[in-house]
Amino acid sequence: MLGIGGNDLGFPGIVALCLIPPSRIAVAGAALGAVVPVLLVGPIGLAFAQTTAIVGGITAGALAGCQGWGLEATILDGGVRAVERSYADLARAIRGTRAGPSSVRLRFLPGRVYITEYPDPTHDENGVLCDGSGFHAGELYANITRPEARWVFEQALPRINGAVRDAARAHSWTYVGGVADAFRRHGVCSDGGAWFNDNNGALRHQGADLLPGYPGISVAGARAVTTGLFGRPLSGGVAHPSIRGQQEYGRLISERLEQQLRERFAVTAAPQLSVARFRSTPPSPTDAFKLRLTWTRDGIEAPVVRWQLRDGTAATRLLPISIAQPAGEEPPGYVYTGRGSFSFSLRGCGHIGCGPWSAPVAFSNSQ
Repeated sequence: MLGIGGNDLGFPGIVALCLIPPSRIAVAGAALGAVVPVLLVGPIGLAFAQTTAIVGGITAGALAGCQGWGLEATILDGGVRAVERSYADLARAIRGTRAGPSSVRLRFLPGRVYITEYPDPTHDENGVLCDGSGFHAGELYANITRPEARWVFEQALPRINGAVRDAARAHSWTYVGGVADAFRRHGVCSDGGAWFNDNNGALRHQGADLLPGYPGISVAGARAVTTGLFGRPLSGGVAHPSIRGQQEYGRLISERLEQQLRERFAVTAAPQLSVARFRSTPPSPTDAFKLRLTWTRDGIEAPVVRWQLRDGTAATRLLPISIAQPAGEEPPGYVYTGRGSFSFSLRGCGHIGCGPWSAPVAFSNSQ
């Protein structure tokens, strides 16, 4: 199960840069010059000259918001190139063809790899783009403007999810979509219904860990940089799905998995049922007529683990039939003993659910 690529695409950097209060950009030049290369050079592989240009664009466009900083041609373009390389390397490891004596070789079937779409954090409970209103005092989401939310929704998020879809298609992975739509009314500004962590909550749960772990950035250094930029420490958990958001991910993954299992194992066609009357040989004076039911499984491609027979005139009794069925062979018939008028239907059951009932076959077994 994969939910990866966002870091390689620079999404944490985009979120962090968009949350910088415009009033602090002009007075935080040193911190800005320190954090941008750290956020972007390592994860995305941008040249130092490019990060310098970003710092200049941020400073010049402070009042316009992050949508005016030229991030499309730097963070997003560089991130797409980086994530394509990472996905290709991961695909080789999954197939077991990754080179090198110490390389990881997972040897999984590609179709069993599930990769998830990224959620949309930009809308409120009414589906309206966030504009920074309605947040608690001091919450960084209050720095979001509607043009910034529109830029993330219309430019950044489609590029990120497009890269994920392309990777799934290129490497035959199973793509789990519908995530952005499911989160559409549960963005960071949703009143009481947000499925994302805010910075205050993320600080309580995992601390000020946005930058520690990057080369050359200590915990104390990270706190100094983020405080200089944002006026407070910043958690790496900001804008990540909350527990409720993770539950929604689980629901969508479960639905996609069930869909695939049904495609592979569910019985979707009905058998063709025939009924004939017979008596034992040699016949006995007390022996009642019997019915022999036979059927074909034309059109049933999934494995059948049991058959169920229904007699519609006898309180719709379900008669489970356990029949060994070697591959490529038709199941034997089933003998039904009894007098009266009957209306039989048959269906096959697979590992996941049962198929449709066959057309009813009416028969009278009276002497």
